[in-house]
Amino acid sequence: SVQEMVKEKMITTVPPRYVRSDLDKANMADDSSGLKTEIPVIDMNSLCSSTSMDAEIDKLDSACKEWGFFQLVNHGIDSGFLDKFKSEIQGLFNLPMEEKK
Repeated sequence: SVQEMVKEKMITTVPPRYVRSDLDKANMADDSSGLKTEIPVIDMNSLCSSTSMDAEIDKLDSACKEWGFFQLVNHGIDSGFLDKFKSEIQGLFNLPMEEKK
């Protein structure tokens, strides 16, 4: 990974394919480009509601097909648990490549 190559001093600069110019960034953020810039949000309460379930399922279907991910809200999972989970995941990404294998 690039992270490992930097850590082991195998490279000293960011590979060009990972570099974006300010112009590229401006174009990506430009709403007129037709790109969607907001992550889809799926409401768990709506998924469990008989009156709004169908519409929310359609949103979920679209999010999965078009984005491949989404933000889930009103899921009832404790924020402390989520913080611990994020910390553990970050720890996994910070492990040396040899330990990840």
